Amino acid sequence: LISFVSYEYGIEKNNPNRDQLVWVMQGSSDDSGSKWAFMKKEIAGQLKQKYPEVEDVLQFGSPFIKYVEVNNQKFDAPVILNVDASFPSFFPFELLYGSWNAFNNPNSILLSEKQAQLFFGDENPIGKQIRISEVFGNDNDYTVEGVIKNREQSGIAFDALFCNPDTKDGGNTFLKLAKGTNLQQFEQKVRKEKLAAKDKVYYFYDFDDALSFENSRHTKLHSRKDTLLLIGFISAILVLLIAIFNYVNLSFSRVLQQVRTLHTQKLMGAKPVDVRWQIFLDTFLTVFISFVLAMFLMHDLLPVFKQVVAVDFSS
Repeated sequence: LISFVSYEYGIEKNNPNRDQLVWVMQGSSDDSGSKWAFMKKEIAGQLKQKYPEVEDVLQFGSPFIKYVEVNNQKFDAPVILNVDASFPSFFPFELLYGSWNAFNNPNSILLSEKQAQLFFGDENPIGKQIRISEVFGNDNDYTVEGVIKNREQSGIAFDALFCNPDTKDGGNTFLKLAKGTNLQQFEQKVRKEKLAAKDKVYYFYDFDDALSFENSRHTKLHSRKDTLLLIGFISAILVLLIAIFNYVNLSFSRVLQQVRTLHTQKLMGAKPVDVRWQIFLDTFLTVFISFVLAMFLMHDLLPVFKQVVAVDFSS
């Protein structure tokens, strides 16, 4: 449980841009209604041009896909994102094959390492063709131009990426603000421009708040439930305290039993060094066997726990 809590609060911890990432939401001006993660492409462009605080903009969306066809074999719809070419400057993924220049071609696609393994096995997929059938569109053919390495504690989930600005008029939006920018002041500055539709305003959240936002799971962001994490952390501490109490109680009971045994052994002529060795071996074997059993149990149960929480983390 403690490992899981640590994992959740370490999402994107190795991202050098983490503290500069700002998530954009649109909602009612009185902050009482629902919010949704959408910004029109034109407005995102205006923010980058008009405000020196905005170093870059990333917008992405997910088309509605029926299935993907590879070598005449159909696969269930994976998570495919249509992203801006600025994606690598927001999330530091590395490529196993190919180049980010694939984003310059709307008919190119980058697969995650896991998805490439599913589609093509151990074969190098560069240059291979896949067909994507959309629910509200046509069947489109894409050429695989890269494979993205798996990355631990990623804040964004996807199976494939492509870049086609002509097919989206906006989407989920991240801003990359200059270091030292005051987020509240920037938000007020943007609101004065009244860029949003009537009675609507834009809200800006830092990365941690974006992960904890109620509907982040609908935006392909990692969804974090802070209340459940707090409960999990407290539960882990309580379990640890109970285990320590039980261990101390059992150890004290064993000491009382050993005291009686030691008196008997001394009366029978046992040497002090033999008595000390017996105590040491008895304690060592108890702790060692308990530790080995705990390791085996953790090894067997950890995959089940990972499946329950839908997160792959290291213990």
